[in-house]
Amino acid sequence: PSAGTTPTYAAIENLTIFETEPDLSRLDFYFETSTSGLISELNTAIGLDIGGVFSINNFNFNQTEANLIGDTVVSAFNFKGIDDTVITATTATLDGVVDSLGDDRTGQWTLEAATNPANGNYNLKTAAFQYYGTSAPAGETYTFTFTVNDSTDPNNIVTTTGITATGALTNIAPTIDGGTQTFNVSPVTPQPGGGFVAIVDSNGDPIVLTGLNGTADTTRNRNNLEWEKVQGVGASGLQISGSGGLGQNGNISLSGAQIIRVRLKDAGGSTVTALITVVFGPNNVPGYFTQPLTPAGYFGGSNGSSLTWYFTDSNVSSGFSNLDASSHVMNIKYREPVNSSSTPTSSDNPSSFQNNFICANTSLPLGFPFVKER
Repeated sequence: PSAGTTPTYAAIENLTIFETEPDLSRLDFYFETSTSGLISELNTAIGLDIGGVFSINNFNFNQTEANLIGDTVVSAFNFKGIDDTVITATTATLDGVVDSLGDDRTGQWTLEAATNPANGNYNLKTAAFQYYGTSAPAGETYTFTFTVNDSTDPNNIVTTTGITATGALTNIAPTIDGGTQTFNVSPVTPQPGGGFVAIVDSNGDPIVLTGLNGTADTTRNRNNLEWEKVQGVGASGLQISGSGGLGQNGNISLSGAQIIRVRLKDAGGSTVTALITVVFGPNNVPGYFTQPLTPAGYFGGSNGSSLTWYFTDSNVSSGFSNLDASSHVMNIKYREPVNSSSTPTSSDNPSSFQNNFICANTSLPLGFPFVKER
């Protein structure tokens, strides 16, 4: 506007551009990626499939720390073109692997062409053990980089580099060696000042629980395990150290069977629990010697009576090599009853019970009774 004329629009300090809609713009608009050119050229290129890989397809990474070397962790994945169809005529290579901390992990996986199904499919296999340690949440996510040759047109093989896919390692819950178990120990003498007093075995060695964290790597499968007592379960006097050592409160005396539940946690936060029984004092009498009844068809006895022990031999005709009585038979008071004083026959001594005493077994053999002499 000329001097002295009041503007018809508000004053704006910044640069303002007004433009009417032109019939034909004199401005050339450009795009810029790894190459550059006119928008019209880009539009043409978008509609034209010139070959090559555009994306990776069906890359479903499924690896846990328990996988062995040679396990397939991605099965039958392939590559697609710009038109979103699978390219069947490809040759792919695995160029490298880095984890989410930037460390080079190349060589810990291998790529192979799938034989069934074929047609452009590939398998990814393990070439090293993996461990879900303390750095796993931040560090055990992997980026795989591939180069793929598209030979759909054998006369015009198109090579595409920098095709990537990612996958993360999965934790496996720990296990407790022996699971739920019982320890028979001597009573612990209270200690001045109390505190944690280690419970020892018959050799005087501290009893320490052990476990596995889930990895298949035997050099790291006991790393980063933490033990704790599950509060509110079992004897208040029993304790367990963070490294798995069993102990008791030194201020008190414990006797008889005491039970606690312990929890084992791995580096990934997964846990497992088990009941631990500690028997202070003489070992419990095995259940074999407190059976109150005898199955029908066998000599019986009253509760608290002694048990019959029997001895068998795989070759009855050769006689017993020890514990002999007359006719190579244990004395009638101590042997399996056969309602006769003759040498037991093979039918009396089934092969599954040869060369042992029943009372030395950990459980009563199915269908074979203990007999109590009155």
